[in-house]
Amino acid sequence: MRASTIVIRDGLVSLSRAGLLQSDDGGVFRYAPGSPRLEALAEALANAYRERPLTVTRMVFEDADDRLRGFADAFRIKKD
Repeated sequence: MRASTIVIRDGLVSLSRAGLLQSDDGGVFRYAPGSPRLEALAEALANAYRERPLTVTRMVFEDADDRLRGFADAFRIKKD
């Protein structure tokens, strides 16, 4: 992956705030889920990525509006 240092740092800070990472005073981050539920969700995501990496990658980079629209479309009644 190619990304600027700022983008990577912001991502690490966001993951830390979400309770998935911890950092030390030197700015080194390590994986440390803050709850058993977060750990289970991270494990489920890792398993999904192993099985369907392209699907997971597409969902990560898909626009949030597109995901919401897709969810809403699932309930749309189609004419025969």
